[in-house]
Amino acid sequence: MKSAVIIVHGIGPLDRYQIQDQFAGELRDALNTETDDERRQRFGGEPPPRQGQWHADVIWPPVQRNQELEGVRPSAVRVHCDNRGVDVLQEPCVDVFEAYWSPADKGRTNAFSVLTWLLRSIFSPVADTRIAAPALKTAHDVAWVIIIALLVPALAVLSLGSAYRAYLGFETGTLRPLVALLVGLAGGYLVAQGLSRLVPLLFVSSAGRSTRRPVLLVVLGLAIVALTAWLAGGEYFDIFGRLGWLLVTTTSARLLLSLMIDFLDNRIGDIQIYATHNENESFFALREKILQIVGDTTLSVLRTKDGLLAKPLYDRVYLVGHSLGSSILMDVIIELHRLLMEGGLDESSWSRLRCFVSYGSALEKTHYLLGCARPRPPQQVSEFKTDLYSRLFSADISALRPASAATRPPMFWTNYWYFSDVVANAIASYGHARDVDQPPVDGTHYTCLNAQLPSPAGVLWSHNYYLNDRSVWHSAGERRGLATILAAS
Repeated sequence: MKSAVIIVHGIGPLDRYQIQDQFAGELRDALNTETDDERRQRFGGEPPPRQGQWHADVIWPPVQRNQELEGVRPSAVRVHCDNRGVDVLQEPCVDVFEAYWSPADKGRTNAFSVLTWLLRSIFSPVADTRIAAPALKTAHDVAWVIIIALLVPALAVLSLGSAYRAYLGFETGTLRPLVALLVGLAGGYLVAQGLSRLVPLLFVSSAGRSTRRPVLLVVLGLAIVALTAWLAGGEYFDIFGRLGWLLVTTTSARLLLSLMIDFLDNRIGDIQIYATHNENESFFALREKILQIVGDTTLSVLRTKDGLLAKPLYDRVYLVGHSLGSSILMDVIIELHRLLMEGGLDESSWSRLRCFVSYGSALEKTHYLLGCARPRPPQQVSEFKTDLYSRLFSADISALRPASAATRPPMFWTNYWYFSDVVANAIASYGHARDVDQPPVDGTHYTCLNAQLPSPAGVLWSHNYYLNDRSVWHSAGERRGLATILAAS
Protein backbone atom coordinates (compact mmCIF):
# COMPACT_ATOMS: atom_id res chain seq x y z
CA MET A 1 0.00 0.00 0.00
CA LYS A 2 1.29 3.43 -0.95
CA SER A 3 0.43 6.48 1.13
CA ALA A 4 1.26 10.18 0.87
CA VAL A 5 1.85 12.60 3.74
CA ILE A 6 1.50 16.33 3.10
CA ILE A 7 3.28 18.21 5.88
CA VAL A 8 2.47 21.90 6.37
CA HIS A 9 4.93 23.85 8.49
CA GLY A 10 4.01 26.44 11.09
CA ILE A 11 5.13 29.92 12.06
CA GLY A 12 8.60 31.30 11.49
CA PRO A 13 10.98 31.51 8.54
CA LEU A 14 11.88 28.04 7.27
CA ASP A 15 14.01 26.84 4.37
CA ARG A 16 12.43 24.81 1.63
CA TYR A 17 12.53 21.04 2.35
CA GLN A 18 13.57 21.70 5.97
CA ILE A 19 10.49 20.26 7.69
CA GLN A 20 10.03 17.66 4.94
CA ASP A 21 13.50 16.20 5.51
CA GLN A 22 13.21 16.31 9.28
CA PHE A 23 9.75 14.73 9.29
CA ALA A 24 10.75 11.89 6.96
CA GLY A 25 13.97 11.24 8.88
CA GLU A 26 12.17 11.06 12.24
CA LEU A 27 9.50 8.78 10.76
CA ARG A 28 12.21 6.45 9.43
CA ASP A 29 13.99 6.35 12.79
CA ALA A 30 10.75 5.70 14.67
CA LEU A 31 9.85 2.76 12.41
CA ASN A 32 13.34 1.28 12.79
CA THR A 33 12.94 1.36 16.59
CA GLU A 34 9.27 0.38 16.92
CA THR A 35 8.24 -2.19 19.49
CA ASP A 36 6.35 -5.44 18.85
CA ASP A 37 3.17 -3.87 20.28
CA GLU A 38 3.48 -0.95 17.87
CA ARG A 39 3.86 -3.35 14.95
CA ARG A 40 0.70 -5.14 16.01
CA GLN A 41 -1.06 -1.77 16.15
CA ARG A 42 0.15 -0.90 12.66
CA PHE A 43 -1.01 -4.19 11.16
CA GLY A 44 -4.19 -4.50 13.20
CA GLY A 45 -3.18 -7.95 14.41
CA GLU A 46 -0.26 -10.32 14.25
CA PRO A 47 2.37 -8.70 11.99
CA PRO A 48 4.63 -10.46 9.48
CA PRO A 49 8.25 -11.15 10.48
CA ARG A 50 10.59 -8.16 10.53
CA GLN A 51 12.64 -7.77 7.37
CA GLY A 52 15.24 -5.21 6.35
CA GLN A 53 15.56 -1.61 7.51
CA TRP A 54 13.53 1.54 6.89
CA HIS A 55 15.13 4.14 4.62
CA ALA A 56 14.29 7.70 3.51
CA ASP A 57 15.16 8.55 -0.12
CA VAL A 58 14.36 11.59 -2.26
CA ILE A 59 12.20 10.79 -5.30
CA TRP A 60 10.42 12.77 -8.02
CA PRO A 61 6.89 11.38 -8.37
CA PRO A 62 4.71 12.41 -11.35
CA VAL A 63 2.88 15.11 -9.39
CA GLN A 64 2.22 18.34 -11.27
CA ARG A 65 2.59 21.78 -9.72
CA ASN A 66 0.63 24.91 -10.60
CA GLN A 67 3.10 26.86 -12.73
CA GLU A 68 1.58 30.19 -11.64
CA LEU A 69 2.71 29.53 -8.07
CA GLU A 70 5.94 27.57 -8.41
CA GLY A 71 7.71 26.24 -11.47
CA VAL A 72 9.48 23.39 -9.66
CA ARG A 73 7.76 20.01 -9.66
CA PRO A 74 7.48 18.84 -6.03
CA SER A 75 9.86 16.22 -4.74
CA ALA A 76 8.98 13.72 -2.04
CA VAL A 77 10.99 11.82 0.53
CA ARG A 78 9.99 8.16 0.34
CA VAL A 79 10.07 6.25 3.62
CA HIS A 80 10.15 2.55 2.76
CA CYS A 81 11.35 -0.75 4.17
CA ASP A 82 14.29 -2.14 2.18
CA ASN A 83 15.71 -5.63 2.45
CA ARG A 84 19.00 -5.88 0.55
CA GLY A 85 17.91 -3.52 -2.20
CA VAL A 86 14.36 -4.86 -2.54
CA ASP A 87 11.29 -3.21 -1.01
CA VAL A 88 9.43 -5.36 1.53
CA LEU A 89 5.96 -5.71 0.00
CA GLN A 90 4.24 -6.43 3.31
CA GLU A 91 5.23 -2.97 4.59
CA PRO A 92 3.57 0.27 3.43
CA CYS A 93 5.43 2.91 1.46
CA VAL A 94 5.04 6.53 2.61
CA ASP A 95 5.91 9.53 0.42
CA VAL A 96 6.35 12.77 2.39
CA PHE A 97 5.49 16.00 0.54
CA GLU A 98 5.87 19.57 1.78
CA ALA A 99 3.42 22.42 1.28
CA TYR A 100 5.91 25.28 1.60
CA TRP A 101 4.35 28.70 2.20
CA SER A 102 6.96 30.48 4.37
CA PRO A 103 8.10 33.18 1.85
CA ALA A 104 4.51 34.20 1.05
CA ASP A 105 4.09 36.57 4.00
CA LYS A 106 7.56 37.38 5.33
CA GLY A 107 8.57 41.02 5.68
CA ARG A 108 4.97 42.29 5.42
CA THR A 109 4.45 43.35 9.04
CA ASN A 110 6.58 44.70 11.89
CA ALA A 111 7.10 44.10 15.59
CA PHE A 112 5.12 47.16 16.74
CA SER A 113 2.14 46.20 14.58
CA VAL A 114 2.23 42.62 15.88
CA LEU A 115 2.51 43.67 19.52
CA THR A 116 -0.35 46.17 19.36
CA TRP A 117 -2.50 43.63 17.48
CA LEU A 118 -1.81 40.99 20.15
CA LEU A 119 -2.69 43.28 23.03
CA ARG A 120 -5.76 44.60 21.22
CA SER A 121 -7.01 41.07 20.51
CA ILE A 122 -6.32 39.53 23.92
CA PHE A 123 -7.62 42.41 26.02
CA SER A 124 -10.44 43.47 23.71
CA PRO A 125 -13.25 44.92 25.86
CA VAL A 126 -15.93 44.14 23.23
CA ALA A 127 -14.86 40.60 22.29
CA ASP A 128 -17.59 38.08 23.06
CA THR A 129 -15.41 35.00 22.80
CA ARG A 130 -13.16 32.89 24.98
CA ILE A 131 -10.38 30.41 24.38
CA ALA A 132 -11.84 26.98 25.08
CA ALA A 133 -9.14 25.91 27.55
CA PRO A 134 -8.76 25.36 31.29
CA ALA A 135 -8.09 28.51 33.31
CA LEU A 136 -4.58 27.40 34.23
CA LYS A 137 -3.59 26.88 30.58
CA THR A 138 -5.10 30.23 29.57
CA ALA A 139 -3.29 31.99 32.42
CA HIS A 140 0.00 30.39 31.32
CA ASP A 141 -0.42 31.56 27.73
CA VAL A 142 -1.54 35.08 28.64
CA ALA A 143 1.40 35.38 31.05
CA TRP A 144 3.75 34.64 28.14
CA VAL A 145 2.24 37.46 26.10
CA ILE A 146 2.42 39.91 29.00
CA ILE A 147 6.07 39.01 29.66
CA ILE A 148 6.95 39.57 26.00
CA ALA A 149 5.07 42.88 25.99
CA LEU A 150 6.97 44.05 29.07
CA LEU A 151 10.34 42.80 27.84
CA VAL A 152 10.33 45.09 24.80
CA PRO A 153 10.31 48.42 26.71
CA ALA A 154 12.43 46.96 29.53
CA LEU A 155 15.22 45.91 27.15
CA ALA A 156 15.02 49.26 25.34
CA VAL A 157 15.38 51.20 28.60
CA LEU A 158 18.20 48.92 29.79
CA SER A 159 20.11 49.32 26.52
CA LEU A 160 19.80 53.12 26.40
CA GLY A 161 20.55 53.52 30.10
CA SER A 162 23.64 51.32 29.93
CA ALA A 163 24.92 53.22 26.89
CA TYR A 164 24.55 56.50 28.82
CA ARG A 165 26.42 55.07 31.82
CA ALA A 166 29.21 53.87 29.51
CA TYR A 167 29.41 57.35 27.95
CA LEU A 168 29.75 58.94 31.40
CA GLY A 169 32.54 56.48 32.16
CA PHE A 170 34.47 57.55 29.08
CA GLU A 171 34.07 61.23 29.95
CA THR A 172 36.57 60.78 32.79
CA GLY A 173 39.08 58.99 30.53
CA THR A 174 41.72 60.11 28.06
CA LEU A 175 39.83 59.22 24.86
CA ARG A 176 37.11 61.25 23.20
CA PRO A 177 33.91 59.93 24.84
CA LEU A 178 31.76 59.56 21.71
CA VAL A 179 34.48 57.87 19.64
CA ALA A 180 35.37 55.52 22.50
CA LEU A 181 31.69 54.67 23.00
CA LEU A 182 31.12 53.85 19.33
CA VAL A 183 34.25 51.68 19.10
CA GLY A 184 33.33 49.89 22.33
CA LEU A 185 29.77 49.30 21.12
CA ALA A 186 31.09 47.84 17.86
CA GLY A 187 33.16 45.35 19.83
CA GLY A 188 30.27 44.60 22.17
CA TYR A 189 28.01 43.92 19.20
CA LEU A 190 30.49 41.32 17.94
CA VAL A 191 30.33 39.64 21.35
CA ALA A 192 26.52 39.64 21.38
CA GLN A 193 26.34 38.40 17.78
CA GLY A 194 28.78 35.59 18.49
CA LEU A 195 26.87 34.53 21.59
CA SER A 196 23.57 34.57 19.68
CA ARG A 197 25.02 31.99 17.30
CA LEU A 198 27.03 30.04 19.85
CA VAL A 199 24.34 29.41 22.48
CA PRO A 200 21.87 27.57 20.16
CA LEU A 201 24.70 25.27 19.02
CA LEU A 202 25.11 24.01 22.58
CA PHE A 203 21.67 22.36 22.40
CA VAL A 204 22.13 20.40 19.16
CA SER A 205 24.13 17.31 18.29
CA SER A 206 27.88 17.78 18.03
CA ALA A 207 27.92 15.92 14.70
CA GLY A 208 28.72 18.44 11.97
CA ARG A 209 28.57 21.31 14.48
CA SER A 210 31.20 24.02 14.16
CA THR A 211 31.63 26.65 16.90
CA ARG A 212 34.84 28.14 15.52
CA ARG A 213 33.37 31.24 13.90
CA PRO A 214 31.07 32.24 16.81
CA VAL A 215 33.94 31.78 19.27
CA LEU A 216 36.21 33.96 17.12
CA LEU A 217 33.53 36.67 17.07
CA VAL A 218 33.26 36.59 20.86
CA VAL A 219 37.03 36.68 21.38
CA LEU A 220 37.53 39.49 18.85
CA GLY A 221 34.69 41.54 20.32
CA LEU A 222 35.94 41.12 23.89
CA ALA A 223 39.42 42.20 22.78
CA ILE A 224 38.05 45.39 21.19
CA VAL A 225 35.88 46.25 24.21
CA ALA A 226 38.63 45.52 26.73
CA LEU A 227 41.23 47.47 24.77
CA THR A 228 38.93 50.48 24.42
CA ALA A 229 38.09 50.48 28.14
CA TRP A 230 41.77 50.12 29.07
CA LEU A 231 43.05 52.85 26.72
CA ALA A 232 40.62 55.32 28.27
CA GLY A 233 42.71 55.05 31.44
CA GLY A 234 41.69 55.37 35.05
CA GLU A 235 41.50 52.97 37.96
CA TYR A 236 40.68 49.28 37.48
CA PHE A 237 37.21 49.98 38.85
CA ASP A 238 36.63 52.53 36.07
CA ILE A 239 37.98 50.19 33.38
CA PHE A 240 35.78 47.26 34.40
CA GLY A 241 32.81 49.60 34.81
CA ARG A 242 33.09 50.77 31.18
CA LEU A 243 33.60 47.17 30.04
CA GLY A 244 30.49 46.00 31.88
CA TRP A 245 28.21 48.79 30.69
CA LEU A 246 29.29 48.29 27.07
CA LEU A 247 28.52 44.56 27.22
CA VAL A 248 25.17 45.14 28.94
CA THR A 249 24.25 47.71 26.26
CA THR A 250 25.01 45.50 23.29
CA THR A 251 23.63 42.30 24.82
CA SER A 252 20.31 43.91 25.74
CA ALA A 253 20.13 45.57 22.30
CA ARG A 254 20.75 42.23 20.58
CA LEU A 255 18.08 40.55 22.72
CA LEU A 256 15.65 43.33 21.85
CA LEU A 257 16.43 42.92 18.15
CA SER A 258 15.89 39.14 18.35
CA LEU A 259 12.64 39.59 20.23
CA MET A 260 11.25 42.13 17.79
CA ILE A 261 12.39 40.60 14.50
CA ASP A 262 12.92 36.88 15.11
CA PHE A 263 9.98 36.32 17.45
CA LEU A 264 7.34 39.02 16.99
CA ASP A 265 7.82 39.86 13.32
CA ASN A 266 8.81 36.51 11.77
CA ARG A 267 6.76 34.19 13.99
CA ILE A 268 3.78 35.85 15.65
CA GLY A 269 3.47 38.04 12.55
CA ASP A 270 2.47 34.92 10.58
CA ILE A 271 -0.52 34.45 12.91
CA GLN A 272 -1.45 38.13 12.61
CA ILE A 273 -1.51 37.90 8.82
CA TYR A 274 -3.35 34.60 8.58
CA ALA A 275 -5.94 35.58 11.20
CA THR A 276 -7.02 38.49 8.96
CA HIS A 277 -10.49 37.70 7.54
CA ASN A 278 -11.36 41.25 6.48
CA GLU A 279 -11.17 41.33 2.68
CA ASN A 280 -10.52 45.08 2.74
CA GLU A 281 -7.17 44.68 4.50
CA SER A 282 -3.91 44.03 2.63
CA PHE A 283 -3.09 41.00 4.80
CA PHE A 284 -6.13 39.18 3.42
CA ALA A 285 -4.48 38.77 0.00
CA LEU A 286 -1.45 37.18 1.70
CA ARG A 287 -3.75 34.83 3.57
CA GLU A 288 -5.40 33.78 0.31
CA LYS A 289 -2.00 33.17 -1.28
CA ILE A 290 -0.99 30.87 1.57
CA LEU A 291 -4.24 28.93 1.18
CA GLN A 292 -3.69 28.68 -2.55
CA ILE A 293 -0.19 27.22 -2.13
CA VAL A 294 -1.27 24.57 0.37
CA GLY A 295 -4.50 23.78 -1.48
CA ASP A 296 -2.67 23.43 -4.78
CA THR A 297 -0.18 20.96 -3.32
CA THR A 298 -2.98 18.88 -1.77
CA LEU A 299 -5.02 18.79 -4.97
CA SER A 300 -1.98 17.86 -7.04
CA VAL A 301 -1.24 14.84 -4.86
CA LEU A 302 -4.91 13.78 -4.72
CA ARG A 303 -5.45 13.99 -8.47
CA THR A 304 -2.24 12.34 -9.65
CA LYS A 305 -2.77 9.15 -11.67
CA ASP A 306 -0.21 6.51 -12.57
CA GLY A 307 0.15 3.71 -15.11
CA LEU A 308 -1.81 2.74 -18.19
CA LEU A 309 -5.00 2.27 -16.19
CA ALA A 310 -4.66 5.76 -14.71
CA LYS A 311 -5.10 4.50 -11.19
CA PRO A 312 -4.57 6.95 -8.31
CA LEU A 313 -0.91 7.15 -7.36
CA TYR A 314 -1.70 6.97 -3.63
CA ASP A 315 -4.19 4.78 -1.79
CA ARG A 316 -4.33 7.13 1.19
CA VAL A 317 -3.38 10.76 1.76
CA TYR A 318 -2.57 12.06 5.23
CA LEU A 319 -2.56 15.78 6.11
CA VAL A 320 -0.18 16.84 8.88
CA GLY A 321 0.01 20.40 10.19
CA HIS A 322 2.27 22.01 12.76
CA SER A 323 1.27 25.20 14.55
CA LEU A 324 -0.39 27.59 12.08
CA GLY A 325 -0.10 24.85 9.47
CA SER A 326 -2.98 23.00 11.15
CA SER A 327 -5.19 26.10 10.86
CA ILE A 328 -4.27 26.39 7.19
CA LEU A 329 -5.06 22.72 6.60
CA MET A 330 -8.43 23.04 8.34
CA ASP A 331 -9.40 25.79 5.90
CA VAL A 332 -8.04 23.75 2.98
CA ILE A 333 -10.08 20.69 4.03
CA ILE A 334 -13.25 22.79 4.24
CA GLU A 335 -12.52 24.28 0.80
CA LEU A 336 -11.92 20.80 -0.65
CA HIS A 337 -15.24 19.66 0.79
CA ARG A 338 -16.95 22.66 -0.81
CA LEU A 339 -15.24 21.77 -4.08
CA LEU A 340 -16.55 18.21 -3.71
CA MET A 341 -20.12 19.41 -3.17
CA GLU A 342 -19.85 21.64 -6.26
CA GLY A 343 -18.58 18.78 -8.42
CA GLY A 344 -15.03 20.10 -8.79
CA LEU A 345 -13.48 17.18 -6.90
CA ASP A 346 -14.44 13.58 -7.55
CA GLU A 347 -15.61 11.26 -4.78
CA SER A 348 -12.68 8.89 -5.32
CA SER A 349 -10.12 11.61 -4.64
CA TRP A 350 -11.95 12.88 -1.57
CA SER A 351 -12.30 9.40 -0.07
CA ARG A 352 -8.51 8.96 -0.08
CA LEU A 353 -8.14 11.74 2.50
CA ARG A 354 -7.99 9.46 5.51
CA CYS A 355 -6.23 11.37 8.28
CA PHE A 356 -5.60 14.82 9.69
CA VAL A 357 -2.84 15.16 12.29
CA SER A 358 -2.25 18.43 14.14
CA TYR A 359 0.60 19.01 16.56
CA GLY A 360 1.37 22.23 18.41
CA SER A 361 -1.85 23.39 16.77
CA ALA A 362 -2.85 27.06 16.61
CA LEU A 363 -6.47 26.16 15.78
CA GLU A 364 -7.92 27.29 19.10
CA LYS A 365 -5.88 30.51 19.04
CA THR A 366 -6.91 31.43 15.49
CA HIS A 367 -10.52 30.54 16.35
CA TYR A 368 -10.34 32.96 19.29
CA LEU A 369 -8.69 35.71 17.23
CA LEU A 370 -11.40 35.38 14.58
CA GLY A 371 -14.01 35.73 17.31
CA CYS A 372 -12.30 38.93 18.51
CA ALA A 373 -12.34 40.41 15.02
CA ARG A 374 -15.93 39.48 14.14
CA PRO A 375 -19.26 39.70 15.98
CA ARG A 376 -20.67 36.46 17.35
CA PRO A 377 -22.12 34.36 14.46
CA PRO A 378 -25.79 33.40 14.46
CA GLN A 379 -26.76 30.15 16.21
CA GLN A 380 -27.59 28.54 12.85
CA VAL A 381 -24.03 29.16 11.61
CA SER A 382 -22.52 27.58 14.73
CA GLU A 383 -24.79 24.54 14.39
CA PHE A 384 -23.90 24.21 10.70
CA LYS A 385 -20.17 24.26 11.48
CA THR A 386 -20.57 21.69 14.27
CA ASP A 387 -22.43 19.41 11.87
CA LEU A 388 -19.78 19.96 9.19
CA TYR A 389 -16.94 18.99 11.54
CA SER A 390 -18.86 15.87 12.50
CA ARG A 391 -19.13 14.84 8.86
CA LEU A 392 -15.48 15.63 8.09
CA PHE A 393 -13.65 14.19 11.12
CA SER A 394 -13.69 11.29 13.52
CA ALA A 395 -11.73 10.35 16.64
CA ASP A 396 -12.11 6.65 15.74
CA ILE A 397 -8.82 5.11 14.61
CA SER A 398 -10.73 2.76 12.29
CA ALA A 399 -11.34 5.77 10.00
CA LEU A 400 -7.76 5.29 8.76
CA ARG A 401 -8.80 2.30 6.66
CA PRO A 402 -9.20 2.92 2.91
CA ALA A 403 -12.76 3.94 2.14
CA SER A 404 -14.97 3.52 -0.88
CA ALA A 405 -16.15 6.58 -2.73
CA ALA A 406 -19.79 5.67 -2.09
CA THR A 407 -19.63 5.81 1.73
CA ARG A 408 -17.82 9.16 2.16
CA PRO A 409 -16.71 8.44 5.76
CA PRO A 410 -15.01 11.03 7.98
CA MET A 411 -11.22 11.14 8.27
CA PHE A 412 -9.39 10.34 11.49
CA TRP A 413 -8.16 13.42 13.41
CA THR A 414 -5.71 13.41 16.29
CA ASN A 415 -4.04 16.36 18.00
CA TYR A 416 -0.75 16.33 19.93
CA TRP A 417 -0.01 19.21 22.32
CA TYR A 418 2.08 20.36 25.30
CA PHE A 419 0.82 22.37 28.25
CA SER A 420 4.03 24.43 28.05
CA ASP A 421 3.42 25.31 24.38
CA VAL A 422 1.99 28.83 24.37
CA VAL A 423 0.64 28.40 20.82
CA ALA A 424 -1.03 25.01 21.27
CA ASN A 425 -4.21 23.85 22.99
CA ALA A 426 -6.36 20.77 23.19
CA ILE A 427 -9.00 20.91 20.46
CA ALA A 428 -12.37 21.94 21.91
CA SER A 429 -14.12 24.28 19.43
CA TYR A 430 -14.45 21.95 16.43
CA GLY A 431 -17.24 19.56 17.32
CA HIS A 432 -16.93 17.11 20.20
CA ALA A 433 -13.34 16.17 21.03
CA ARG A 434 -12.10 13.78 23.70
CA ASP A 435 -8.79 12.98 25.36
CA VAL A 436 -7.08 9.64 24.80
CA ASP A 437 -7.59 8.67 28.44
CA GLN A 438 -11.25 9.75 28.42
CA PRO A 439 -13.69 6.90 27.73
CA PRO A 440 -16.17 7.66 24.92
CA VAL A 441 -19.83 8.23 25.73
CA ASP A 442 -22.27 6.03 23.85
CA GLY A 443 -24.11 7.86 21.11
CA THR A 444 -21.61 10.74 20.90
CA HIS A 445 -19.64 11.29 17.71
CA TYR A 446 -16.19 12.61 18.54
CA THR A 447 -14.37 14.66 15.92
CA CYS A 448 -10.86 14.77 17.41
CA LEU A 449 -8.67 12.67 19.68
CA ASN A 450 -6.53 14.93 21.89
CA ALA A 451 -3.20 13.56 23.07
CA GLN A 452 -1.46 15.70 25.68
CA LEU A 453 2.26 14.93 25.82
CA PRO A 454 4.56 15.49 28.80
CA SER A 455 6.08 18.96 28.48
CA PRO A 456 9.80 18.60 27.64
CA ALA A 457 11.99 19.41 30.61
CA GLY A 458 14.43 22.28 30.25
CA VAL A 459 12.98 23.48 26.93
CA LEU A 460 11.89 27.12 27.12
CA TRP A 461 10.23 27.27 23.68
CA SER A 462 8.63 23.83 23.36
CA HIS A 463 6.59 24.82 20.30
CA ASN A 464 9.34 23.66 17.93
CA TYR A 465 10.25 20.51 19.87
CA TYR A 466 7.55 18.06 18.74
CA LEU A 467 9.39 16.26 15.95
CA ASN A 468 12.38 15.71 18.24
CA ASP A 469 10.17 14.14 20.92
CA ARG A 470 10.08 10.34 20.89
CA SER A 471 6.69 10.38 22.64
CA VAL A 472 5.17 11.94 19.51
CA TRP A 473 6.32 9.08 17.31
CA HIS A 474 5.89 6.10 19.64
CA SER A 475 2.73 4.75 21.25
CA ALA A 476 2.12 4.76 25.00
CA GLY A 477 -1.02 3.32 26.59
CA GLU A 478 -4.10 4.45 24.68
CA ARG A 479 -2.16 7.06 22.73
CA ARG A 480 -1.12 6.08 19.22
CA GLY A 481 2.31 7.20 18.08
CA LEU A 482 2.55 9.21 14.87
CA ALA A 483 4.64 6.51 13.16
CA THR A 484 1.99 3.89 13.99
CA ILE A 485 -0.69 6.06 12.39
CA LEU A 486 1.14 7.09 9.21
CA ALA A 487 2.58 3.64 8.42
CA ALA A 488 -0.58 1.69 9.23
CA SER A 489 -1.16 -1.27 6.89
